[in-house]
Amino acid sequence: MIRTRHDRRSFLKGGLVATVALATGGVAAARLTDGSPAALLDEAANLTPAGQQIMRKVMIAVLGDMLPDEPEARDAALRDAVAELDTTIGALPPHTQKELRDLFGLLSFAPTRLALSGRWGGWQDAETAEVTALMAGLRDSGVSLRRFAYVTLHDLSTLSYYASPQAMLAMGYDGPLIT
Repeated sequence: MIRTRHDRRSFLKGGLVATVALATGGVAAARLTDGSPAALLDEAANLTPAGQQIMRKVMIAVLGDMLPDEPEARDAALRDAVAELDTTIGALPPHTQKELRDLFGLLSFAPTRLALSGRWGGWQDAETAEVTALMAGLRDSGVSLRRFAYVTLHDLSTLSYYASPQAMLAMGYDGPLIT
């Protein structure tokens, strides 16, 4: 018969081992995801903070010179476009919303982000040139999933930017006749 020793010392050792394991797992999880990215929108119903950061960086790369030159106006235009996208996603069918959540989830998790886009690092520190090259790689890929990701990210960027009232005014368009 095997006898186990249940005393205070073994209990404390077990607790210490569990604490170290949880801390190590937490650090690993933070390294594998974008951690806790800052939200652009105070209240977003459909885009997580990570999804907001992804779309902000993609919009900067896709829209380029179409965005205002002034930093404050540029940030406001991007915030408005991300807010418009959040609203638009809410109007999509549930299965499409799920596919978008899945895409943003893949792009938020480092191993799948690396496989899909070739980028290991998080989105908050991504340079515009990196994101532009990443988008070109998706567009020119021989893998249909990567091309689908490109079309989705590109079209969501342009759709949400040009749907915002500020972009319409900047283009001299008064907006739709029927609202």
